[in-house]
Amino acid sequence: MIGCVGDVVLDVSVRLLDTVRHDTDTPAEIQHRQGGSAANVAVEAARLCGESRFIGVIGTDPAGDRLAAELQSHGVAVCGTRIGRTGCVVALLNEAGEATMLTDRAAANQLNEWSPEWLDRLTALHVTSYALFVEPIASTTKSLITQAQTRAIPVSIDVSSVGAVADFGISLYVETLFEIQPNILFANAAEAELLLSCDELLSKSDRDSDRDAAQRTETLLSLAEVVVIKQGPNPVILLCRESVAADETKLEIAVPKLAAVTDTLGAGDAFAAGFLSAKAVNNLTWQEATTAAVEVATDLLNRR
Repeated sequence: MIGCVGDVVLDVSVRLLDTVRHDTDTPAEIQHRQGGSAANVAVEAARLCGESRFIGVIGTDPAGDRLAAELQSHGVAVCGTRIGRTGCVVALLNEAGEATMLTDRAAANQLNEWSPEWLDRLTALHVTSYALFVEPIASTTKSLITQAQTRAIPVSIDVSSVGAVADFGISLYVETLFEIQPNILFANAAEAELLLSCDELLSKSDRDSDRDAAQRTETLLSLAEVVVIKQGPNPVILLCRESVAADETKLEIAVPKLAAVTDTLGAGDAFAAGFLSAKAVNNLTWQEATTAAVEVATDLLNRR
């Protein structure tokens, strides 16, 4: 079973149907649904495996009641407390379905305790980086990770957000990854580039040298045993410290072309759930897990 640490919030997606007209009405398509990166992974993992576990805080308001019930209806066991106000994320979607986020995580940041039984039966612990940025959830999450590693439970981390990492501090974030040493690190292309911009990882002269590709791979693999880089419609890059095929530590996995993508919200979370379900639950190879992850994310996009 996969456990997911982090946030559950109310997502409000907004697709503008016209140019914004200030101080008056602008037509738009607006949808409300369960969101939060950790909750999204938990829901998709439960769909794939029949069960999963969400670890986090849910507000005590009606929105929190709705989200808790929705998680449970999908087969997600909810572990944590109910306090405060439920968070909300407003996502402004562009023509390609990519989202600009306005975030208010509210109660989601307030996880301040955990119980050992929350880790029972887990085959992987997935952590969104939002759970590492602010207190008290950051200290609680690190304690959970330490206990998971003591139990030999693989830990995955999703970089989650260029903006949030930049606000936290790229050097401090890299130090956090070095401290945790996750088994798996998920990032999109922009997040991977942000990590590579950290002076503690790679000097500018190295980034500009002819050794760039090999150096970049080595640098990213200093952060985790396996690094998975999502590139939207372009191939997924799989980096492994151990050879994954024909003595190669780097593979590219093709992504199918989609006729139209109108909403990418949660696609990265579906990818993580597909990857972890294939690897940690079904014990597939890294390459097979990446292929499965692509299929799961593609299925979500096709369902939108």
